[in-house]
Amino acid sequence: MKRVVKEFIFIGLIALIIIVVNISKVYSNEEGDGAKIKKETSVAKLTSDGEEKYYDHLDAAIEDASYNDTITLLKDINSSDFKDSGKDVIEISKDINLEFETYTIHSKGFKIKGDADVNFNAKKVGNTQGGITIDKENVHAIEIDEDRTGITLSNIKISDNVNTGEFGVIQLGNGYLYIEGNTYISTNSIVIYVKQEDSAPYISLEGGTIKSKKEPAIILNHGNVYCNGVTIEGTIGIVAYRAHIYFENGTINATGSGKSKINGIDSNTEYEFGTDIIVINKYNGFGIRANVEIKDGTFNSTGPTSLYCENDGEGYFLVQGGTYNKPFDQKFAGEGRLMLHVTNNGKEMWYLGDAANSAVETNKKVSGAVIEVLQGDLSITNAVSGLKVKNSGVGNVTANKQEVEKGSEIVVSQTQIGDNSETQNGGNTGAQEGNTSGGEEKSQTNGITKISPADNTVAGKKLPATGDLKTIVLIASTLLIAASSIVVYKKIRKIEGK
Repeated sequence: MKRVVKEFIFIGLIALIIIVVNISKVYSNEEGDGAKIKKETSVAKLTSDGEEKYYDHLDAAIEDASYNDTITLLKDINSSDFKDSGKDVIEISKDINLEFETYTIHSKGFKIKGDADVNFNAKKVGNTQGGITIDKENVHAIEIDEDRTGITLSNIKISDNVNTGEFGVIQLGNGYLYIEGNTYISTNSIVIYVKQEDSAPYISLEGGTIKSKKEPAIILNHGNVYCNGVTIEGTIGIVAYRAHIYFENGTINATGSGKSKINGIDSNTEYEFGTDIIVINKYNGFGIRANVEIKDGTFNSTGPTSLYCENDGEGYFLVQGGTYNKPFDQKFAGEGRLMLHVTNNGKEMWYLGDAANSAVETNKKVSGAVIEVLQGDLSITNAVSGLKVKNSGVGNVTANKQEVEKGSEIVVSQTQIGDNSETQNGGNTGAQEGNTSGGEEKSQTNGITKISPADNTVAGKKLPATGDLKTIVLIASTLLIAASSIVVYKKIRKIEGK
């Protein structure tokens, strides 16, 4: 019996030693940056070739990253979470992906250099969105100076609690900047600033919101800019000086007022704040002139005009469409495009291109509304009685088949009956035949509406995590003790049987 007890104690001690040794490894494995086990002090995870390492300092993870590696934030990052806590700017000179999740990096800005192609991605859950908050004056959130170097911001939030300097939260001398998704930038300073250098950075704004509360949102001393689906807000929307802009769609809200010089522009001229887009053309020695082409969009201005272009130089506006709450020089309008000035319940709006055709459809149903044709041909049908139509251009204008002579106006006295054909500037002709009603398209077969089948993809259940070494060790040790107990029990029973 004593021998059995000794064996039981011996086996128990061995099991206890195994538990202690392995648990100590869980808590102390590879202390510091680059640990293979996540610790309470870990702020970032580096994923490289399928291997994961954990870091107590974000800049250490960036230093260790290789081409196209991914760094994922595990918590909010403060100055103390950097090896060099006194350094305001973290340099990135390699292609990496930084996943913010819903966490925020405080105080530090990033300088992208060395042909690096960097991706910053974040998530938004409720009101929480990952990104960068600048808490120190005169620190850029993003700075790019070198050719073939740039960054993509996807769903990132950038804000500041101080004035980050007159030359931009995001500053470019060269390279490229892509903004997409639900990226939201709100700052006291200029949001995007392209420096006064002989360079041509490329900027693509496809989605998101960029907003300056106290300065113009975007100032371009050089470069090429493409806008589609972005919302821009500032005391001036965009200032273009030796830059080229193609505005496919989106919204600009200019919120300033009064005349003043513009920070960051080599000009002593005072410009009207509250203007959506200002093109500045002065000879500068580079032989480059600014030009802006607008295909469509919504432009809201608090100033006297929506678009302004200096006449000193060869720069230009070419406006093909859009909706405007303030007028602009009619010479900017694309040749042959329908241009309207509409007054409805005392509210004035200006429309060009496709937006003008849509405005006709809406306002021709409102008695007392005024549709003034500034440019192009227009034939209004089925206009409501009481609609006023003016022809201030040189085109052919009719309302309910009544001609509106050039320089004159009419008030529609009777709604047109018996002719559903509608044409604006050679546009739509009546309602389409078939089962379409009210503009809503439905695909029908034998009177039954077709419904697309649901996606066959079924979300699988998430399996329990198997990488928790601590849990595995405890389970294994428990099983070992249980097995040992069974062995001892059997030996005791065998002795008692004797």
